Amino acid sequence: MQSDHRLLEDGRYLTRLLPPLDLFYTASPLEDPNFQDYRLDVGALIVSFVRTAGIQFFSEVELAVLYLIAAVVLPVKPTGLFGDA
Repeated sequence: MQSDHRLLEDGRYLTRLLPPLDLFYTASPLEDPNFQDYRLDVGALIVSFVRTAGIQFFSEVELAVLYLIAAVVLPVKPTGLFGDA
């Protein structure tokens, strides 16, 4: 339990207990030692090359270059470059 303490005007403390905070995370396919999919590696290489070129040639808008590419690709192929759905 988490607690919250507040000092009252008469010098006593008011304690309020809060419910515990539960955090749940989804499993990553990279945690599986048998995961053999090239698409994540190729996607990471594409992003790294685009960011490097963006920093080199368009340093003021290098992050916007990634979003611009995503804005062009996703309307044409909503599942992404390597999507199967």
